[in-house]
Amino acid sequence: MRWSRRTTLLALLLIVATAAIAWLALHHKKAALTNTTTPGYVNLNPATNTEKQDSQNAKDAIVNQQNQPSNSTGGSRQVSPFITSASASQVKAYVSGVVEDGGSCTATFTQGYITKTFTSTAAANATNTVCAPISVSGLTAGSWSVVVSYSSATASGSSAAVTVKV
Repeated sequence: MRWSRRTTLLALLLIVATAAIAWLALHHKKAALTNTTTPGYVNLNPATNTEKQDSQNAKDAIVNQQNQPSNSTGGSRQVSPFITSASASQVKAYVSGVVEDGGSCTATFTQGYITKTFTSTAAANATNTVCAPISVSGLTAGSWSVVVSYSSATASGSSAAVTVKV
């Protein structure tokens, strides 16, 4: 079988076009794999020394921030107690923003001009400080507003008020 010049040229053109399309497809796929701006891209390469140093610097900054008092006048930083339950017989609370033993938790009940306070100790757990259950007694009938305050050598703060009906 003898090929004409035209057929040979078309066959050669078809081979070159196929090779070009294959090369473009492979090149585009390789570029997509190395392009960090592609949506959904996840860099699975080991961290560079710069990335490791940036990470360590961020950790150090967090530790330094936690060890700094937030107000320079009293030397203690502000924390936020949170009341988890409150009744006429007991108040339970924890303190976020500090992990330490030896603080004091005080539940202050207010009804009109009457104020009653009850205190317990606090102890550290893995992520915050927990007030020992605060025993309550002697409240008269009606609605009482209770606020838990936390105080230690390094931190202090008060919770939002919660209403207790007796």
